[in-house]
Amino acid sequence: MIKVVNLVSVIIAPIVVQYSGGASLGVWAVALVLLGILTWAVIRSKAPAPSMTTVPQTVASPVSIAASTGVKNTKRKNKK
Repeated sequence: MIKVVNLVSVIIAPIVVQYSGGASLGVWAVALVLLGILTWAVIRSKAPAPSMTTVPQTVASPVSIAASTGVKNTKRKNKK
């Protein structure tokens, strides 16, 4: 993660230096949009994964399926 942050800062640094004199309305608009995207990404990363919090009730094991259909064990033991 630190490598990614460093790479982004190296890419963004020339842009920041270029527009450091005075910020126009367009620069502020882009900055606010990027800040909003960053905030959304952080909030989204903190949310729990749905697969880890809920267990579907419709999942049945093979044993319960066999028991409900009346299938019996058909494996035969080898007699010597």
